[in-house]
This record gives sequence, structure tokens and C-alpha cells, in this order.
Amino acid sequence: MGNPVIDLENLRLELERAMSAASSVADLEIVKRDWLSKDGVLKRLFKDLRDLSPEDKPKTAAGLNQLRDILESFLREKAEQFAVAESEQAMQAEFLDLSLPASYSGYGSVHPVTKVERQIAQILRPFGFENVLGPEIETEYYCFDALNIPPHHPARDMQDTFYVDTGHVLRTHTTSVQARELQKGKIPVKVASFGRVYRNETEDASHQAMFHQFELV
Repeated sequence: MGNPVIDLENLRLELERAMSAASSVADLEIVKRDWLSKDGVLKRLFKDLRDLSPEDKPKTAAGLNQLRDILESFLREKAEQFAVAESEQAMQAEFLDLSLPASYSGYGSVHPVTKVERQIAQILRPFGFENVLGPEIETEYYCFDALNIPPHHPARDMQDTFYVDTGHVLRTHTTSVQARELQKGKIPVKVASFGRVYRNETEDASHQAMFHQFELV
């Protein structure tokens, strides 16, 4: 009984048919299993090399290596193609036509307090009044001392005022803004001050610890 012969040409044709029939990722897995797994065609043929004659073995081994390289390259490139196609398909499914008119969504509106502040400022502007803002965390000096409110006045007690730390409070009125403006010494003074002020009060249906105040000087 002679040495076995591996027909590389027929093997190549068979491999080409298998590759041509692969039209999906699942098909690629089947080709990979049938040809490259430990029980696949090429693995079995590499084992058969030991039974070939010394003259046929090098050429056949080179041919099998070439077929394996061709198949691995095919599987890699085809897998990339399928991945790109899948990505493009997903993008088409999620495509957003930017030329379409935007759907309307309701816009926000101006808060009623802000609206009133703007209306008052508009009324006062022709008379030369300037709208001035000041800090909501204020020093005791501008909140009390500059307004001649003595140290032991009830308004300065902790039950009436929010103390941030020693010497600083949440302003109890916007008069502190006027005190700052008067300190600048500009004459004449026409200042309108709007803003939030804070009092340490029990909150109920008609009282809050924070409310808005408006003053003129």
C-alpha cells in the first residue's frame, strides 16, 4: 500500500465553494468550524502529513499553510465587512433628517415677581432711578449699624434673623443696598432696590422665611 496523496487543487476548489457560500456571520462560524477547528478539514490533513513521502511532504505542507492563510484572511475581512454593513444598517434605522422642521415645544415664561420688577423699573427709568442689586449675605454693619439699629434691638435677635456666621446675616431688608449706595456719596441719589430678603419666621399659608422687597431712595 503506497503513501496517501493530498489533492491540493480539489481541496482549494472545495474551500472556495465554502467561502463563496458564506453570506452571514453565522455562515462564517460554520466555515471556521468545518475547516479550522481541531476536528476541521485542515487540522486533519496536517496530521496526515506524517504519512506522506519525504518528497511530497514539503510541497503539501506549504500548500496547506497557504490555504489556511487564505481562509483566515477571508474570515477576517468578511467579518469586518459584515460589521460595517451592520453598523450602516443601524445608522439608517436611526437616521434623523435634519432638514425636517423642528417640533414645537413650549417655551418657559417669566416669573410673575420678575415681571413686576421689570415693570416697576420701566416706570421709574424716565425719572432717573437706577436699579441696583446688593449681596444677599450681608454684614451686620450694612444690615443694622449703618441704619442706626442698635446692638440690642429685637430685629437683631437670632429668632428674627438668620445668622450665617459672626458678623454676617441673610439680609433682612433691601435697605442694606441703599446704605451701600449712600456711602458712595453720589448726589443726587435715585436708587431702586429689588431683591430677596430673609426673616426667621414660622412658615404658613401667608408667611415664608424668604420674600421679595422693593425700596426707593
